[in-house]
Amino acid sequence: MSAHLAESYFLLFFYFSLVLVSRLLGRTGLERILAWTTITGTGILLGVLWVLSGHLPVFNLFESFLLTAFILGILALVSTGEASARLCTRTWIWAGVMILFGILIFYPKTYAPQRPYSNDFYVVLFHLGRTAALAVMLFASAYYVEFLRAFRRSSFQRDFLHKGRNFLVLSAILFLVSEYAGILWCLNGWGDFWRWNYGFLSSTFVMLY
Repeated sequence: MSAHLAESYFLLFFYFSLVLVSRLLGRTGLERILAWTTITGTGILLGVLWVLSGHLPVFNLFESFLLTAFILGILALVSTGEASARLCTRTWIWAGVMILFGILIFYPKTYAPQRPYSNDFYVVLFHLGRTAALAVMLFASAYYVEFLRAFRRSSFQRDFLHKGRNFLVLSAILFLVSEYAGILWCLNGWGDFWRWNYGFLSSTFVMLY
């Protein structure tokens, strides 16, 4: 099964690269078709992981990065316009997805094992909130990158900056929701609120930065 998951991963990686290339070539129609096809394929793979593992695919890096890419893709297609320019907000979003898939090359292409707490509401909300926060944060970053690139075009820069700010605020809210869910998870599981260890503290600093 791991071999089939790896094949699916590399196939999606290839198709996302075609999406980025289509954008860089200015082929917006082809980009839209490839993007919807690839995002649909990512959603199907996430559904397969859900069925095979018995839990929402949010626990290991392979699952969470696939979900992050899926959310990014949906946001790109729903919340950004189809600009004719080769370099635009969507360009940076597809580049971000490629980076996520590139990182996954070095990690196992498999789902997280089922654990007693895998379907607990607060545990799932904790992991899902952090994954969604990462996706929205990367989406906001695409607007900020485009703002910096279009800095000399005063008629556009304010819109990019405001959209980036709004999605960054949404990302912070999702992150705080996940942290609160984690606090309740710890309270229900061990009878006390969690104490910050090195791993949680460092990951939180990265997210806040």
